[in-house]
Amino acid sequence: MRGHILPFLCRTKLIILAAPPWSTLHPSSTPALSSTLRRLRMSYGSTSKSIKRRSLLGIILFGLFDPRHVLATALSFIVNLLCLLVSIDFVYRSHIFYESKELSFSRVGYVDSSSIEYREDNLAQWIPGQVLSPLPGGLDNVLTSYVTTLLMCTGPTLATRAPSTHLYGIQILDNDFIYIDLPHRFGWKTEDYYTAYRQVYSSPSWSSELFALPWLHIYDDHEIINDWSGNETGLYQDAIQPYLYYHHAANPPPLWKGATYYTFRRGDVSFFVTDTRRYRSSSAMDDGPRKTMLGEMQRRDLEKWLETDNGWKVLVSGVPFTRNWRGPEAKDKMWATEGVVILSGDRHDHATTMFPSPETSKVIEFSTSPLSQFYQQYRQVENADVVIHSHRYGISKSGSLTFDTSSPGIWNLGFELVANSKHAWSYNWTLSRTKQ
Repeated sequence: MRGHILPFLCRTKLIILAAPPWSTLHPSSTPALSSTLRRLRMSYGSTSKSIKRRSLLGIILFGLFDPRHVLATALSFIVNLLCLLVSIDFVYRSHIFYESKELSFSRVGYVDSSSIEYREDNLAQWIPGQVLSPLPGGLDNVLTSYVTTLLMCTGPTLATRAPSTHLYGIQILDNDFIYIDLPHRFGWKTEDYYTAYRQVYSSPSWSSELFALPWLHIYDDHEIINDWSGNETGLYQDAIQPYLYYHHAANPPPLWKGATYYTFRRGDVSFFVTDTRRYRSSSAMDDGPRKTMLGEMQRRDLEKWLETDNGWKVLVSGVPFTRNWRGPEAKDKMWATEGVVILSGDRHDHATTMFPSPETSKVIEFSTSPLSQFYQQYRQVENADVVIHSHRYGISKSGSLTFDTSSPGIWNLGFELVANSKHAWSYNWTLSRTKQ
């Protein structure tokens, strides 16, 4: 740690522990120890009066040196040493011991109406779709299989064996699945990115409930490097390959060949998952109408989706709308719809924010993170934004949304915030629409 007194204290205490007992009682008898004591007194401005006021607890907790309290000073050294070892363990353990090269796992990707096994009533036979040939993966032999050709059920009830306990359950992991640059970056090659993905997938923290849900993904900066705005240059080419094999191949089909953003539907709810990293303008560019988070083509596709899709609209963004989307990008188009829900992450806390148009509030954002990482509080005051709720605490936060579209003209949305595996807050939002 830069500017920390730990190395100096460690050296000092090593001298003390290595010296004979009488030299500790009489520091002047050992020139090296005497010199060290003089430097300590000069460094901390110590006087005999201030030394007397030092408590044993202060010596132990703050690494203070007191020649009259040998045991307390030694214990302080041990405490500092343990802190150092714990820090080293935190940074290097996974890199040294858990590269997970023998990892084997499977998980569910995009599931739609053509990829569910089913049976009618209580019949024993499950009817699957046709399994096509697996697609070869990259360095880690990732295989992606598609299930298609669902035969329609004609009975009064339908029992499903979808990869979820809920027919339409999905999990959207919308950014920073890996942290390639935290707490320390160990390499810059494609293989280093593969290793980071393997380490996350090999974590014992994944629950069976999470693995049972279909996972959809989009990446952000920490899959490349913090605050990346270099488009497809440099590190992007090394970082994108593991993402394509591990995640993108299991996403819904992109809107264009080679694109990384996509749309999909769940019943009467339509999703547009954006890529706010690959196509954005450089962060060094001056703010203005030409600066973009989406790029020209993605922006046009988003505006077209907002204008023409007749479902309830959910926009997924890797970065918070309230924090980053400043300018004309699609905001007026959102206000012109009958309602848009924005889902985002990145900020390491939770905020529910309304974006009222001049007429009414029809755009709302649920920004929730992290799934497993440090937390912080982000504060931003914007006259046009209305903060409904914020929640800082929790190293693991997730949001659960329930869409009720059973009424043709009413959209009932329920949101539940879960922090550290406990219910933290809930909110219900209702919109009406005239277009069917």
